[in-house]
Amino acid sequence: MRIQKRLGLLFLIGILITTTTIASLRRFGQQNPPRSNRQLIDRASWPVTDYVVPQAADPETAAKRKARAKKHDKSDFRVHPDDPSENTTLVDAVDRTLPAFPVGQSTAVLIGSVIDSHAFLSDDRTGIYSEFTIRVDDVLKSDSSDLVSGCLADVERQGGRVRFPSGRTHWYSVDKENMPSSGRQYVFFLTRKNLEEGFQVLTAYEFRGGRVFPLDELPQFISQHGRSGTAFMKDFRSALRLLSAKLFSQRRFHRPV
Repeated sequence: MRIQKRLGLLFLIGILITTTTIASLRRFGQQNPPRSNRQLIDRASWPVTDYVVPQAADPETAAKRKARAKKHDKSDFRVHPDDPSENTTLVDAVDRTLPAFPVGQSTAVLIGSVIDSHAFLSDDRTGIYSEFTIRVDDVLKSDSSDLVSGCLADVERQGGRVRFPSGRTHWYSVDKENMPSSGRQYVFFLTRKNLEEGFQVLTAYEFRGGRVFPLDELPQFISQHGRSGTAFMKDFRSALRLLSAKLFSQRRFHRPV
């Protein structure tokens, strides 16, 4: 009889503990909902430029900047000081079909740290782009020999902030895309049309505390959020090997006669 009473008491205690634990977890989830990647992005730290900027005195620097800015002419951002809104976001301007590891779409993949950033207007001042100086820590894939460990590389991304003569600052972005932050390390997936053009950021993942965090907000990138850096790099290298095997097979079976 005593054994039955003790078992019954233990059973009731077990139910009470389970109920209390579930309730606590529910309260914790309500009080501390997981934050989206968007909530973690500080757009106040995005690169900024003045609407009126004097041309560089050095002719070579001025020519280089003009060439890079020209491809952003006639931009859908339509930068203008009389725009009454605080921000402009381009929708449907990002490739939603990219895989989580877009190695095939990238002309270069590297691990590097952002050491500087600036925003620039297009040549006709309708568009804006941000340029980042990257200290290259490791080159994982490259289409040329101009990227080596230890070098500095300029990469850019459409968008940024413009400070108008009125003192008002307006930010411009592409929906689902964000900007890398100075002082942080990323694995960058980069693309460019030719050697004369600068690299464009296709996407990136930040390394922080031994884990990875996607820069951009498409579902396939967010699926990697919080993964260990070791597991992430293992999957990346598998994707790179599959790409290499595919390219080798294509070359093998498409030899010129």
